[in-house]
Amino acid sequence: MPSLLFRRWRRADEGRTWCRRVCWLDLTIGDLLGREILVSATQQESWVALLEDKKLVELMFDRPDQGRLIGDIFLGRIDAVLPGIQAAFVDLGTGKAGFLHVGDLNPSDIDGDIDDNGNGSGEGGRGRRRQRKLPPIQDHLKKGQEVLVQVTKEAIGTKGPRLTAEISLPGRFLVYMPHASRVGVSRKIDGRDQRSKLRKMAQGVLPPDSGGMIVRTVSEEVTKKTLEKEFRRLHERWQKIRRTADSMKAPASVHGEAKLISGVIRDLFSDKFEALRIDSKAVYNEVRDYVQSVDPDLLDRVHLHQGAVPLFDKYGVGEEIQKAFQRTVRLKSGGHIVIEPTEALVSIDVNTGKFTGKGK
Repeated sequence: MPSLLFRRWRRADEGRTWCRRVCWLDLTIGDLLGREILVSATQQESWVALLEDKKLVELMFDRPDQGRLIGDIFLGRIDAVLPGIQAAFVDLGTGKAGFLHVGDLNPSDIDGDIDDNGNGSGEGGRGRRRQRKLPPIQDHLKKGQEVLVQVTKEAIGTKGPRLTAEISLPGRFLVYMPHASRVGVSRKIDGRDQRSKLRKMAQGVLPPDSGGMIVRTVSEEVTKKTLEKEFRRLHERWQKIRRTADSMKAPASVHGEAKLISGVIRDLFSDKFEALRIDSKAVYNEVRDYVQSVDPDLLDRVHLHQGAVPLFDKYGVGEEIQKAFQRTVRLKSGGHIVIEPTEALVSIDVNTGKFTGKGK
């Protein structure tokens, strides 16, 4: 079962819609005040809660035994190539064969352009592509062939994980894409001048024929020296991944993505959050060491929670979780929403209830 993310209801004027349960992490948080991150961790499980104005808006949960694969890199073996759907099934050694579509092969293997802006997916490693003509997958992959792939979507039910051969390695300030050739900037960074400045800075950091990168949102005020340092670290990681893959026999796991807490701190924690509160001394020390290395100015916002009252109880998170997973969700307007999961879909029934509309 993949990691879960719970998203509380938000007003329409915040530009968000509802979502009760989705896989892993896909966050776009508005510039609101009073934001905090709460981390509750034990050896058995990890919880991360995001608060806005003391109210729970996001909840993430992970267990070591859940077998989450998204972001992990495998040396796989082609089980079957299906020209009819232009896809291949790849044995990862995890029990379920992964699905690799022709559009997810390396750009270097296929003629065609990649979006110069590289910002189609915001923070992700794969930008939106222009329309291109793809050659038959059977011209590039054969049964029994070994291929280095990355998981982009967890397995669901009887379906195996979705894969890509376009490897991306996320850091705090940039995403390194060894098989790409362009530099992009996250679309969440406002201002054409700022985006142009960051793109030129990134282009100056990237050596010729060494891949591509996307500058992430948190890099708005980053220096060239910081980008260079992170690029070198990610490039060295990629070289290590290649050496490891060369020494292995498929199918095999080559590299594991950062787990829940590490990923949240890397991707989210910035000066837009007032505080990061952690109830585990060990995790607190690890987070402080990481923040010290990437953004020392944020150290005074990292706090160790101590006291008789558990962290989540102190901030009312436990009570909010219980309310969230009820079948009926009450709205402030007087209406309510009824959520009914089924095997094929999740039905949502919106009832006006006591709400009669705004009077003139």
